[in-house]
Amino acid sequence: MAKPKLKFDWRMLLLLPIPLLWALAGQAGYLQKVENLLLDLRFRYRGEIDAPVKVHYVDVDTRAIQKIGERPWNRARFAEAAQLVIEQGKAKGVGFDFVFSNLGHSELVSPDDSKKGNFALARLARKYPGIVLAAQYTVGEAVTVSSGVRQFPLLRLGLTDRSKNDVPELPEYPMINPASSATIGLIDIDYELGGDETPRWAALFAETNGPVFWHMAVQLACIELGLPPDSARRAGDYVELVGPNGEVKRRIPVTAGQLLEVNWFSKWDNVELNPRTSLADVLIAGEMLKSERNPSAPRQSIISNASPGRSCSSGRPIRCCRMWQTRLSTMCRCRRWARTATCLRPSSRSSTCAGRRRGSCGSLPSL
Repeated sequence: MAKPKLKFDWRMLLLLPIPLLWALAGQAGYLQKVENLLLDLRFRYRGEIDAPVKVHYVDVDTRAIQKIGERPWNRARFAEAAQLVIEQGKAKGVGFDFVFSNLGHSELVSPDDSKKGNFALARLARKYPGIVLAAQYTVGEAVTVSSGVRQFPLLRLGLTDRSKNDVPELPEYPMINPASSATIGLIDIDYELGGDETPRWAALFAETNGPVFWHMAVQLACIELGLPPDSARRAGDYVELVGPNGEVKRRIPVTAGQLLEVNWFSKWDNVELNPRTSLADVLIAGEMLKSERNPSAPRQSIISNASPGRSCSSGRPIRCCRMWQTRLSTMCRCRRWARTATCLRPSSRSSTCAGRRRGSCGSLPSL
């Protein structure tokens, strides 16, 4: 019996360009854009939900700048605000979303005043380990390695040799010193992997030729769980938060051994799910508390240009703080907690700054 002859279906040739076009689209980044679009549509379809952690934002907005003046800011005012939100507002942790670097000085500022502000913030940070100061891999000259340029040591780029990985831009002395340093948290975002300007991926740690630097969200998650800062470790494709007895409190899955994709819970301008207060209001409340404790001291009249419903302008959107809040929520969404952290940050976008009536009690908002 003769074997049947195989016939070639010429229509199969029409399918050959598909994998080729798919590979070209992936190389050009079009597939990543489609994936981002579909992911954003899924978030919008799901709708806004309450995050499993409570974060209250303290904005360095227009009113705050009118209160503390233009840059460079006296860091003693930030120490004052952090002390108020911890001691009076009962916040469990405070995260600063900008780096107190030695590059942020001006010759117009007295060196003595600058040192006093740095020491005030350093003393408070050592007193309260729940205060997390930011560090970031900004563009600049390398400090501890001879590579010439500072860059984030991403594992997906093959930067696995710790001896060749530089440290990030850190807060200056005495906030960082060999004897006793403040708690440090990274605020970097991997925009290249995300494929657009929306912060979608964050590296949870950076392994350097010195210590391992953990992301601010990791540090705040440790604080929320009642663990000391830096209570994290790598475990393959997970980052584990470990208690003093070795018990694993949380296992956080990561991509490429290092990256966490953000689960957005709500729109940034949702004031109900993302409550915020101007830094000016925090400082004013502190002044009122001091005045009540000392009745003989002369009282001051505070004149504010922000009345209920009046809009105020702010600078370019800065979303790093919102990012660590959503990363913190992503890591901790297994259960709902009461109070987590306060973030002192530059105002993120132009929005309506609702002024609130200040009572004679001078109390801070519940955080």
